[in-house]
Amino acid sequence: MIHMVEPVNRIAMDRNQAKLVGRTWRCCVMDGLFFGALFVYLWLAVDVRLIYAVATITNFPVFYKGWTFFLQTVAHPGGLVDYGSAFFSHLFSLAWAGAAVVTLQAWGLCAGTGYVLSSTRTPGARWLRFVPPTLVLATYVPYTYHFPATTAVLVSLLLSCLYIWMVSIVGAGPQGRPWRTRNASFRLAVFSGLSILAYAACGGAFWLFAAVCVLYESLAERRWYLAGAFALVAAGVSYVEGMLLFRVSALDAYTYLLPVSWEIKGWPTRQRMIAAVYALLLFVPVTIILWHLLLMPLYKVALLRSRSHDPSATPTKGRKGRGRRKRRLAAVGRLAAAPWLRYTAGALAVMATAGVCVFALRDDDRKAWLRVHYYACHEMWPEVLETARRHPTTHLPTAHAVDRALYHTGRLGDDLFTYYQHPDALLITGQDHFLPYWHKFDVLTDLGLMNLADRNLTECLETFGEHPLILKRLALVNLAKARVGAARICFGALAKTLFGADWARDGIARLPSDPGLTGDARVRHLRSVRLGRDYTAGFFSREKMLKALLESNRHNRMAFEYLMSWYLLTRQLEKFIENVERLKDFDYKELPRLYQEAMLVYAYGTKQPLPLAGHSLDPENRRRIEDFSRIFNRYGRDKRAAFGELAGRYGDSYFFYHIYGFSPVGI
Repeated sequence: MIHMVEPVNRIAMDRNQAKLVGRTWRCCVMDGLFFGALFVYLWLAVDVRLIYAVATITNFPVFYKGWTFFLQTVAHPGGLVDYGSAFFSHLFSLAWAGAAVVTLQAWGLCAGTGYVLSSTRTPGARWLRFVPPTLVLATYVPYTYHFPATTAVLVSLLLSCLYIWMVSIVGAGPQGRPWRTRNASFRLAVFSGLSILAYAACGGAFWLFAAVCVLYESLAERRWYLAGAFALVAAGVSYVEGMLLFRVSALDAYTYLLPVSWEIKGWPTRQRMIAAVYALLLFVPVTIILWHLLLMPLYKVALLRSRSHDPSATPTKGRKGRGRRKRRLAAVGRLAAAPWLRYTAGALAVMATAGVCVFALRDDDRKAWLRVHYYACHEMWPEVLETARRHPTTHLPTAHAVDRALYHTGRLGDDLFTYYQHPDALLITGQDHFLPYWHKFDVLTDLGLMNLADRNLTECLETFGEHPLILKRLALVNLAKARVGAARICFGALAKTLFGADWARDGIARLPSDPGLTGDARVRHLRSVRLGRDYTAGFFSREKMLKALLESNRHNRMAFEYLMSWYLLTRQLEKFIENVERLKDFDYKELPRLYQEAMLVYAYGTKQPLPLAGHSLDPENRRRIEDFSRIFNRYGRDKRAAFGELAGRYGDSYFFYHIYGFSPVGI
């Protein structure tokens, strides 16, 4: 009989091992499908480069290579997370690398959540662990930035997993005696040591680590006295390490890297999707509390009631029908208990939840204009125009980027009204639309308004931090102003960054032999168009600025085309005609289409000859204005009645804009 027990136990062990292997394999397949899809979506659909380059995120972290920056960063609670977050955040400049970073963070949160929930004997851990990755996804779909906070949650959660593992292992102690880690003093020592590390790494988010450990000891291990001791230790660590050692304020000591921090509250851009961060922070402890204190007691009560039911007490009438129903229910139960069916249903539920999250939070308009500004920031002009064409909008900074792209592709005088336009979008000086989308000040540099660009970019540096793309622009502006010392400082800072170092080192290497970088074509051009005369602080009239640039350098083509576009947008035809003679200062092979249309409108209205400035008129444009006038007169010169037909046939013309005062594109 004894010999028969061993084969039976071995068979049972083999079956359990097979079930464990099958469960592990199914979990690996599920993780591969979920996080593979997450990576591809973040890479190709979300495109996290837009978060990095546009710099609409006011708390995007600065990162420099070297020990000096490291020591400065870690000298406060949460410094380790800040340093790591700054490094990995700059990988967002590469779409695939940024997607990989976010995916790895989401996977870490998934694994940590599953381990903690299973260790605390909370059911459903294999599916509930996908809630935190879904919350992480929810923060990136609408293009918000909470990477440091989610990183702090990840580190705090992983340290709580480390605590549970350390106090759960069993091994051989001294002299071969069994050594167990259930000793209260050992657990208190482990918790205290990890608390010091967790607080230094995570700041205020270390409270997640403390909460998980307290709940593990109180609800899973039933050691209430030890849980109380842990709570006292956690409060003491925050006070001693934060306020006495790091010497930070009480507010920072207890809230830094938490959603309630003063660095987040009060900033609209930082509070977008902050609810997802709250949910991510509270999900694990709230789930444990709900199960152990509410759901598990209810489950036990229901189980006792079901067991107290006596089947023999039921009447015998209809026993045959009840038997058939029981057999059917048993068959359905066996089918529902099949592992492949349960995992398939669970996987579909997880994927459907993530899909609903994406569908509810996606914002195609926001993505379109962020993409426009990303391309403008990197001077990818065809991509700017293509994106704006596919996603028309009345967003003024987008129209501003489109106008700059039209100039650099030589199409400003031909296709200005092919896109939505507004006079305020042509030239943004910093007085009207101040800091959002800081790269809009690139047009000031291109035009030659170096002092305005210098002031605006310096203020952006204070708001957005020492972003590499801002430092590069400041270096160019200072070189154009022949302020080599200031440019050298920008070069030095850029040389310590991850992705601007090569350009900066090249500039530093050329300075000894060419102190002013006069051999650089870009610098020479910027100096040639630079406005050399200083003006008063009230120098913000667009017309005055553009005319001053032309007086300083009559060959400043961008200033000329922007001035002519300004007159077209404000419908000042007399001033437009007065400046037509300036066309002789440039090598136009033919008159731009919109210039010809404006001349025809002026000539037809004043009965004056066409001021062609030595150029010829395209007969097609004369035919177009005659057809436009015929359609307009057919409706009795009623602008409202003629709008539909004129917008459909001539919406991109100056004829239409002169009558209606706006471009119909994007309306």
